[in-house]
This record gives sequence, C-alpha cells and structure tokens, in this order.
Amino acid sequence: MDEEDDYWGSSNVKKNRATVNVFDEKVVFEAASDLDKLRKNLKTPGEEEVECVNWDDTPVITRPSIQQKALQTSVKVSDSSLDPFRGPTVLPTAPERQKSSLNWSDEPSIDSIVKENDPRPPAPARKLTKHEEEINFLCSELEKAKKTVHSKLPVKETVTRMITGLPYSLEQYRSKEEKLELLDRAIETHDGNAIIAAVLFLKRTVTDKIFNAEFAIRPDAINQYLSYLRAHFQQTELENMLGLLNRSEEMAMVKYKQAASIVDAVAKTGKLKSCLDAHFKCDSQLEHDASMIQQQLDLLQIQRPIDSADEMEQTSRKPGIFMTHPRVVSIVNQSVLTTLYYCSFYHHQDPENTYASPLFIRKQHQLNDKQYQWSVIRAQARLKKWDEINSLLQVKGWFGGIKLKTSIGFDNVADILHKHFAPMKEILKFLMLMDDADKRPIKLRRTEEV
Repeated sequence: MDEEDDYWGSSNVKKNRATVNVFDEKVVFEAASDLDKLRKNLKTPGEEEVECVNWDDTPVITRPSIQQKALQTSVKVSDSSLDPFRGPTVLPTAPERQKSSLNWSDEPSIDSIVKENDPRPPAPARKLTKHEEEINFLCSELEKAKKTVHSKLPVKETVTRMITGLPYSLEQYRSKEEKLELLDRAIETHDGNAIIAAVLFLKRTVTDKIFNAEFAIRPDAINQYLSYLRAHFQQTELENMLGLLNRSEEMAMVKYKQAASIVDAVAKTGKLKSCLDAHFKCDSQLEHDASMIQQQLDLLQIQRPIDSADEMEQTSRKPGIFMTHPRVVSIVNQSVLTTLYYCSFYHHQDPENTYASPLFIRKQHQLNDKQYQWSVIRAQARLKKWDEINSLLQVKGWFGGIKLKTSIGFDNVADILHKHFAPMKEILKFLMLMDDADKRPIKLRRTEEV
C-alpha cells in the first residue's frame, strides 16, 4: 500500500489525472506506461496468471482482444512519432485493418451466418423479370386510363374495349345520336354482353318514349334484352316489354309458367283459370294450348278429391289395400298417366261414374288404348292379378269367339309379367302370341336366362 500511496501522491499523477483521456486517438507513451503500471499495482497480491488448457492438456493460445490490440497499436504509433530517428509512419487503411482483424479471429461474420441459415431460396431471375414486365404493363395501362378518363373516346374504340374486356366508360356520351350509334355498333359485333350494356345505358339515360321507339326497330337488341330479363327473373319488366312489343304468345307462356310453378293445388288452380281466361281463350292462335290447359285444370279437380279421400282411408287404418300397399306420395300435381296408374292400382274396381275409376279418367282425358293398357297392365301385374290382365286383353272374334289382343305388343306384356315374377305359363302364353315367330325363341331364351 505504501508503494500505491507514493504513486498516487506523486505530482506527475496529480498533474495528468484530469487531462489524460484513455479514449483519445493520440495516446502518448508516458500515459500508456502509467496505465500499465496502474494495472500492475491494482493486481491482487498472490494472484497468478491462469493458464488455460484443453481436454488433452495442450495449452490454449489466447488471442488478445480487440481493445488490447488497439491500445498496443496506439502505443506503437505514439512511440514511433516520438522517435526522431524513425521515418514517417504510414497508418494502415481501413481494408487492411479489416484484413488484420480477420486474421485475429476465425469466427464467421454475421452476414455469412444469415445467408447460410436463410431458408428462402433466391428468386429466379426469370420470374423477377416477368413480374417487372407485369408491373410495367400495369403502370402503362394506369397511365392510359388516367389520360382517357376525362377524354371522350370514339364510339368504335369504346365498343372494342367492351368486347376485349378493357375498362371503358359510357357516361361520356351525352347526345342521343352518340347513344344510338353505340347501340348500333354493339349490335354489329353480335356480342351479347356489349349489346346488353348499350341497351341498359340507353334505357337509363333517355325517356321511355325514346327508348321504346328506338328499341322496337332493332330486333337483335330486343331478343338479347328479353333473354336478359328472363335470366335475371325480372318478370314485371319482361311482361311490360312483351306487351309493348305485342308478343301475346310469349306473354301467355310466361304467365302460364308462373301459374304452373305454384305448388299449392288450390292456388295453382286459381292462377291457371285466370291465365286461361286472360291470355289463351282470347287468342285464336292459342286454341290448342287453351284446350291443354283446360285438361290440366280438369285433372287437378279430379286429383284433389281422390287424394283427400285416400288420405283419410289410409289414416283410418282399416283393412284393405292401403294397409298392404300404403301410399308413398300424393297424387296431386302428377301427370295424367301417373294418375291413371294410381287409380288402376287402388281403384280398379270402382264404377265408371266415379272420379277414381280408370275408365272415367280414360274417357275424360281421351287416352288411347296403348296409354290405357300400358298403365293398367303394370298396375295389375304389381298386384299379381294375372286374371285381370287376361280379362283386359280379351276381345270378341269374327265368329263370336274370344281372343287376346293388345296395343302394346305381346312381347312387352311378357316383359312386364316377367319383371313382376309371373308364372312361366302366363309368360309363355303371351310369347306364343307374338306375330314374329323368329323372335319367339330369342325372347324365351332371354326370359329363362334372367
């Protein structure tokens, strides 16, 4: 401690304590010597240098730290600057210092570590070039759009943009002549989207009187616009346009389609009656269609009471056909042949003067023998009533005898019986009545194989 007190009490230390800065760029030799002496004095007595060894007892070569090398370099520079016998000292440039620092340590740099551990693959040059081309193209298109947003393009160029999918504006055309020219140019291209865009723009920007007058003399635009209204279910506008164009037949069909799409039987019947009176009976050209709609109304009026009575019979759970073969769906809104099959299955024995009788339905809707026999034979075959099928096909011959005759062909009768597992003798009976004798063995062989 006496040696330390003598050192701190010396005038030289007191003199330089306030003026010496160890971080200055210029460190003189005396200051470096004093710092080294101070380090030795501050060292704990008895403290020894620790020698580092590896696991195999070989000494570890410790490299000086960057601060120590910087201090030594500064001391050497200061020493050489104070030596009058030495020539001028040239300090190393920045790249040389970087090179010497790399020699001090073999550790990799941060940039090299980041590059090695980066999981993202480098983008190919071709994709970057393609992206740059796309960006340049979009920028050029944006500039063109900015230039043309306030300028009026020729009608032909605007129609070309409409067809090719480029951005366009129709608001720049103010006069009636320009709007009609736009519509005519669109019609010449035969492009439906362009025609619809021009028609909608004309309808929105002119009065109804002008629109109707100009629209009526352009049939291509009319057809496109009517198709557009049908596709978008704009029924009110569609009916107005059809009435304006005096297309009574199309108007009647539109009204009928609306009425026929109703599910409720009562509401459907009312709509069909209104449609029949307003659009079909008043037009002589639609006389046949009016008769078909009248038959549909008659069928609905038959189906409703039959379905209601059968539903009550099935819910009462009385023994009968509705217990052995319960109904699956309602008969309402079904076709006339489906109704005939239904009545042949559940009401085959009903008298002819009742709604559910197959004979009444045949007479009411003027069904031919082929339609009637096809439905009745299938229904009776499902019930395994082979005698009923024979009775249906029996007719009187020339000499008062009885023979079998069918309008659907005996081969079809045999197929129906075979499908419902009829006895083989019943099937053979109808196969032997086939007109073409050469086809009998082929038909018989197929029946036996199945």
